[in-house]
Amino acid sequence: MVTELGLNDALVSKLNKAGFSTVSQIVKHRGRNVAQLAGLTIDEYRMLGESLESLKEYELPFLTPDSLPKPHYCTVNCRPMDQAMGGGFVSGLITEIAGVPGSGKTTLVLQTAIASVVDQGKRAILIDTEGGLSALMGTAKFITMVQRVLRYYSALRGEKIMPDSVINKLTLIRAFNIAELVGCIAKLKLDERKGELGEVGLVAVDSIAFHFKYGLKGANRTDLINSVGLQLLELATKLQCSVIAVNHLQVAKSLDGAFRPYMGDAWAPFCAQKVMVDLPAKDPLSLAATGSFLDFASFQFKDTFAFLVYESPLVERTSVPFVINEFGVVATGTVDADEMSQIIM
Repeated sequence: MVTELGLNDALVSKLNKAGFSTVSQIVKHRGRNVAQLAGLTIDEYRMLGESLESLKEYELPFLTPDSLPKPHYCTVNCRPMDQAMGGGFVSGLITEIAGVPGSGKTTLVLQTAIASVVDQGKRAILIDTEGGLSALMGTAKFITMVQRVLRYYSALRGEKIMPDSVINKLTLIRAFNIAELVGCIAKLKLDERKGELGEVGLVAVDSIAFHFKYGLKGANRTDLINSVGLQLLELATKLQCSVIAVNHLQVAKSLDGAFRPYMGDAWAPFCAQKVMVDLPAKDPLSLAATGSFLDFASFQFKDTFAFLVYESPLVERTSVPFVINEFGVVATGTVDADEMSQIIM
């Protein structure tokens, strides 16, 4: 039985639901097929392989670095930011982007959506709870952002890419309250089960925190946060797409007056990768290392921000300075800014 492998309950449940109740069934189907059928993450797949290897009678020719499921990434179309995350926003996980208003969160999400559609040819689903994405997609800046990405990939591939091929794969859904947010995610799950969703490279919620800030308290709030987090994780796993959850910052109740991501301990475990985008570019790593992400009294908006990957299972903590302009989000002091300026001009 699978239970003899000593796996955690969640992993055993995934295997059982996929029809793997014995060790021999797992070995017969080989590793990669098991991972795909059961919707295992990379960490779960490694855990399964190590447990099987401990049973000496089973030979594991499939458990090699080449046979491990390779993650996909949604590019930001900003090389230093992609490199900071190991290639972009990784598939199968939820990445949280937290920041104060005006720090580029919505622009970053929309730029990633545009770039991922062109790069992968898959749909990008944008769930807008605040209205920022809807407003931005109706501006000249949105057209400029699309043109910037298309020029880059057209030059890279040596062929002209038409704007309609990108815009038609951007799906914008407006969620005006918590019920619509939960219903929207549930509908996506239902469509996925029916096979009606198609290929999806990115699901983004901007923001995850907005509707949880008003009128929800206690156990009901925690239950809803858990429900939304679990459903987004299921989408990320089943679709093998990247999920981005934009979050707000709040002043911590501790005496240090620091800003920390909203929704606290109830939400944090669902996000395997965490990014802050509102830190001043001046030495953000020292702030994060102390746990005090941002000093409220000394904070002021600056032209240059920092894209700080401060928690990730894939990469070390790192920071990239960037600016927000009419072309979107562009890293500063790097070849990325120079290359983009040449393509745009």
